[in-house]
Amino acid sequence: MLEGAAIVGCSVLLHDNAAQCFNDRDCERLGFQHWTCDPAGKVCISGAGAAESSDGSVTGRASDAGGGAMGGSTAGLPGGSAGSTGNSSGGAGSAGSSSGGSAGSSSGGSAGSSSGGSAGSSSGGSAGSVDGGMMVIPDWPALAPVSSGVRVRIRSFCTQPLWVRATSQQSGTLMPDDSALKAGGIVSLSAPAEWLSGEILVYGSGPRAVLLHEMSVSVSRGITYFGLQYLNLFGLPVEVAAYGGSCSASAHTRSCSAHESDVATCPETFLKDGSRCLSPSSYCSIPANQPAAYCHALDTAIGSCRGCPAGSTLDVYAGTGAYGPEARLAAALNRGMTSQPDNSNAFLYYQQTPYNTYAKWVHGLCPAAIAFSHDDFGTTVPLYPSCDASELRITLCPAR
Repeated sequence: MLEGAAIVGCSVLLHDNAAQCFNDRDCERLGFQHWTCDPAGKVCISGAGAAESSDGSVTGRASDAGGGAMGGSTAGLPGGSAGSTGNSSGGAGSAGSSSGGSAGSSSGGSAGSSSGGSAGSSSGGSAGSVDGGMMVIPDWPALAPVSSGVRVRIRSFCTQPLWVRATSQQSGTLMPDDSALKAGGIVSLSAPAEWLSGEILVYGSGPRAVLLHEMSVSVSRGITYFGLQYLNLFGLPVEVAAYGGSCSASAHTRSCSAHESDVATCPETFLKDGSRCLSPSSYCSIPANQPAAYCHALDTAIGSCRGCPAGSTLDVYAGTGAYGPEARLAAALNRGMTSQPDNSNAFLYYQQTPYNTYAKWVHGLCPAAIAFSHDDFGTTVPLYPSCDASELRITLCPAR
């Protein structure tokens, strides 16, 4: 139950010297409608104070940076899945706040679960309401703790019906598979105590039809590792938070507070693929697209970059070939920062062409998101957030 009103939304530093906003328009773009940018703190604010949840944690506060990638970087989850990291904006407190700061105290529905290796799904809970122009998202229904492993609950505030899979080549698929998820519904699954290199996959248009989001999760020796990334495509904004044990809202929440409709603003028309925007690495990995100028956009920069190893634009986009282990220069090439590869001031990124236009777009929508392999270079945050969670809560389309 919240005490007070969710008033202030702010963001931790994305990179050194980087903040959330410069002007009111930045706040609006981040989903904070009618909020203003505080010129001193460079954060979006509305009103005078922040709400606290019953355990004293601030609701509507952005989390530390993080997020994972399902391939392409040199570090990763236990079991072999590799990845990169990004920041998160708009984390949730223990009362289940919406991304960006507004929280609700109403609860609805209940989700079925089991304490074994898999759990039944259920849909329930209300889809939230609008109060004073801000989205009020209800609390998660209370459930008894699982006896072992980690409960994974996924809820949706998206306008379209979705289907969810949770699968691991090493550790099996959580049941029920291909769970249907409608707006306002919740799917509840249970991961065993050892579930390595897992993927949470969200589809639209039917089970396993159109992939809209992918997220890495791994459970090993009592620790849950998770990541939030847009390495391959952007289809849905997502928030994920770990609860229980030593997990905290500030350190173990990752969020993208963009809107579902923002996919329509995909930066290049040829990257737009129905209801999703493909990343350059996905687009240029398609053989028919490889002759396209976009798939060679960084070739000249690679050739003129001091110390850059030989490689292709696709290698830089995907973090493959010589740019698999070369995080520093891969990041500089993606950001248009080859003249200052060690400069971690994010305000300078994507100013000097050529650069990764998709990454600039993703960061504009979700300043905290991971958009390319090695996007974590220059940040001071862990590659994967991890803690001894008893539950992982994933919200699809958290900002309304």
